[in-house]
Amino acid sequence: MNCPNCGSEFPEGSVMCPVCGNPVASNPTAGYNQPAPAPSYVEPTPIKTKKSSPVVSIVIAVVAVAAIFLLGFFVLGGRYMGTYKITSVTITGEAYGQVIDETYSASDLSALGLEDMALKVTFNNRCRFLNAESYGLTGPYKFKVSGDKVTITGSDGSVYGKYENGKISISEEEEGLEVTFFFEK
Repeated sequence: MNCPNCGSEFPEGSVMCPVCGNPVASNPTAGYNQPAPAPSYVEPTPIKTKKSSPVVSIVIAVVAVAAIFLLGFFVLGGRYMGTYKITSVTITGEAYGQVIDETYSASDLSALGLEDMALKVTFNNRCRFLNAESYGLTGPYKFKVSGDKVTITGSDGSVYGKYENGKISISEEEEGLEVTFFFEK
């Protein structure tokens, strides 16, 4: 006898083909092309999820915003961000055979053309001098504070100073004179 499904020979009276496993009976077409029994449908058990309250979502959002702010403020130097207006300039040293020790207060700065000069520190410790183009301070500069020491570095070199309680002093030597600029937030 031959299997109606694969054509293999099998002994008479076999219930299924030994090659393909097709059920065969005394009727040669038995089991061939018969529809498979319909699968039984089992309703899936719904997964219970815990719904978070709006308060939890708000707390998570506030914590995330605070973390981003603190990252920017402490890690990226945000605590120094702002505009520092010039408050005075001190010039000391010796030039042309004379000892110079002069301080120009805020009201005297117009004589030097510095009354509107400011230092603006922005995000990621970038800075630039405002209203100081006539002095060649066009920037951009990198502003770095380590302890109370300030370093402002640009393409034309670095200047050094101090930072204390929102006040910055920057000193620079020029032709035997030490010029110190004082800025305040």
